[in-house]
Amino acid sequence: MNNAMTPDDVDTAPTIHTHQKLTAYSLLLRIFSNQGIAFFFIASVFVLLAQVLWLEFLIDDYYHQLVISGGVSAPDGRHWILSMFTFFDGNSERTAQMVKEFALPWWTRLDIKISFLRPLTAFTHFIDNALQYNNRAFFHLHSLLWYGFFLVAVYIFYSRFLKDKALTNLAVFFVAANYFNYITMSWVANRNALIGGAFVVLALYFHHRACQNTNHLYKLFACCFVALGLAAGEVALASCAYLFAYALFIDQRKIFRRVLSLVPYALMTLLWLGLYKLGGYGSHGSGLYLDPSYDPVAFLARILLHLPILLAYCWGGVTTFFFNPGVDGILVSQALIAMAFIVLCLGILAPLLKQSAVARFFALGSVIALLPVCAGLPQPRLVLMGSLGTCALLALLAQFYLQHPRKNKFFSVRKWATFGFVFLFFIHGVLHPLALLGNGIRQLKNSQNAALRPNIALTLPFEQPLEGQTAVFITVPSPFFLPEVVLERKQVGMALPADISLLSMTQPNVRVEIVNDSTLAVHSPDGVMPNNFLGVASLVFCDLMVRPYVAGDRIDTAIMSSEIIEVNELGAPVLVHHHFHKALTDRSLIFYYWDRLQYKFNVLKDVAGLSEVRVL
Repeated sequence: MNNAMTPDDVDTAPTIHTHQKLTAYSLLLRIFSNQGIAFFFIASVFVLLAQVLWLEFLIDDYYHQLVISGGVSAPDGRHWILSMFTFFDGNSERTAQMVKEFALPWWTRLDIKISFLRPLTAFTHFIDNALQYNNRAFFHLHSLLWYGFFLVAVYIFYSRFLKDKALTNLAVFFVAANYFNYITMSWVANRNALIGGAFVVLALYFHHRACQNTNHLYKLFACCFVALGLAAGEVALASCAYLFAYALFIDQRKIFRRVLSLVPYALMTLLWLGLYKLGGYGSHGSGLYLDPSYDPVAFLARILLHLPILLAYCWGGVTTFFFNPGVDGILVSQALIAMAFIVLCLGILAPLLKQSAVARFFALGSVIALLPVCAGLPQPRLVLMGSLGTCALLALLAQFYLQHPRKNKFFSVRKWATFGFVFLFFIHGVLHPLALLGNGIRQLKNSQNAALRPNIALTLPFEQPLEGQTAVFITVPSPFFLPEVVLERKQVGMALPADISLLSMTQPNVRVEIVNDSTLAVHSPDGVMPNNFLGVASLVFCDLMVRPYVAGDRIDTAIMSSEIIEVNELGAPVLVHHHFHKALTDRSLIFYYWDRLQYKFNVLKDVAGLSEVRVL
């Protein structure tokens, strides 16, 4: 007996008939069933996305180029294609060298590990450097092309499940117009998400075809695309989420056949995990990423806090920009707000989920797909695979709520659920494109004014000659400023001081006092490592929630010895004495602090009687 499914076995919402009177849904149907208009909408969004061509590199992009060129020592002598995404490998000696060479903060834990296995993505960066070294526009164009490939894959995938051409076009429009996907694409180093996401979507498509036709060739294609996705990055773990949801809600065969269909993917994922662990990849000691296998209890706690916020990003879109991925109690309150919002969304979805197995597939898949990214701080750029299910559900909701509107009483639950859907539709169909347009206008203005605005990283007033000089930054304008200064100047061959050090992050009420002829005291009531959004960089270099600092801790670097005198309730230093290896009056010491969009320097040098510098 043949248990293979046919396309009709997958339920969808009722088909629209042309004789129906004009309604909100039929109007939407006419717009997006017209291939020319739908193509115009999606192409317009893609043109807006071209604003990435004007973007600058970020810190990881410079680091990757140094890795390829051999400017960074690879851990254990590995080839760069296996170590491009290894920032810290847990080796204290190598980390100490990086602290000195790249001006990392003095509070960097020497045993931290941030290491990812992404050889396929690394190879695409090699292509960038081989063809157009240091051409930012080319690098971003390459990422934009991968995003286009992702959208094509999504269109093919949606067309098998939504079937109606208008619904497919509408769902793809939601994906293309998603401003958070632009955030994902705008960072070259984040290209792994686009590559892995595209291969995951293709794997799901061919798995569906294989289950329909029992075609082993389709199954082989699906396995190959899962393997390619895992080689691109951890985002491909989302394939497990959607494959599980498929077996649960879409696959109509016997339980044994459903489980058997998942075995090849499970074995492939386990093999990848084994290579990941044997290769020493993973993350620990950093507050930015948490390896679930290293601390499963902490990971479960993160799921409780991070998953509601990530789901709120998927459904609430740009209206959730106020969420701040900090480390203090604000994250708990945000999670509670997000939970309340998700409950409301669930109320809107409930009638559709009860009726449609396809809707249940997309809903469960989008939730489970977000579990792996809970290991990191909840950020909009991480919801690419979660939004894959969200955008399909929005299209199905449009069909469900707008196809046959009912004239119910004012206090009808169904009527208020319809209002809720209209609000979600407005967010994803109007606000997201407007955010892209507004950001595009801002990027265009920035590109026009770029020639008039000098690059601070390249024009810092380092005094000549630089040999033997030590630059000490009391504050910085952004968390990764100093590493970017070092990486960018290295890339263009500009000179750097012999040593560079940072005393605190930029924030109000930083106070610096001279304790003795070689010691500076840096005090801030909020901590020298801020916990706001910009303070995320602090979390990269240490995990205060796992290993908070205590009074009496002492951290030695090539320039100074930092003694922690006082900490706050989070374990962040609020008063630190920095004992320099040179006298403060040594002419090789040059002090800088950020004030009113520019750097002032020599704030301590040759200034008689100076006892305090306030940075406001």
